[in-house]
Amino acid sequence: MMTEKKPMATTYVAIILLIVVVGLLYWFFFLKPGLAKIDDLREANLSEEQEIATLESRLAQKKETESRWEAARKNEDFLRTKVPEASALPEVLGALEELIFSAKLDIGSLNAYEFQDAEGYCFIPVSISAKGKMDDLLVLLEGIEQFAHQSLVDNVRLEEDSDSHRLNLNFDLVFYLEGQAEAMGTAEETG
Repeated sequence: MMTEKKPMATTYVAIILLIVVVGLLYWFFFLKPGLAKIDDLREANLSEEQEIATLESRLAQKKETESRWEAARKNEDFLRTKVPEASALPEVLGALEELIFSAKLDIGSLNAYEFQDAEGYCFIPVSISAKGKMDDLLVLLEGIEQFAHQSLVDNVRLEEDSDSHRLNLNFDLVFYLEGQAEAMGTAEETG
């Protein structure tokens, strides 16, 4: 009888070991990759839900965006004169030179540098050094601030010399890139 119990115990141990081995194989080859795939799908689903929420918020702002576009379209001609295309560079620089050299000042230097890119537009850094009466320097400064084309004043320094005043001015002439309106969708929406 004892001999019958040993083979039976060995059989039970073998069955338990077989179940453990099958369970481990199932874990490593099926369950663990399945759980990893479920986690990946949950992350992808969360990402999609966030994108949907973003699109829904944009959709909720559609009327406001359309009204801003409509207001911008009404001012388009004015804005195009204030911020010309880069191809209008000769005319803009000619107008700037005329403004500067018509002033009753001793112009020490006038430098316009190469185009530099910014987001959605480009600009030319310009620097001027002039000497003369304070009133004439202020007239020049006001003329540049009210220049027909958009200019962003960067640095202004007024100094007093022995018999006159000196102005050192740095500013940027702003241009929009050719074809920018089409890239922004105005040609699509007006057509």
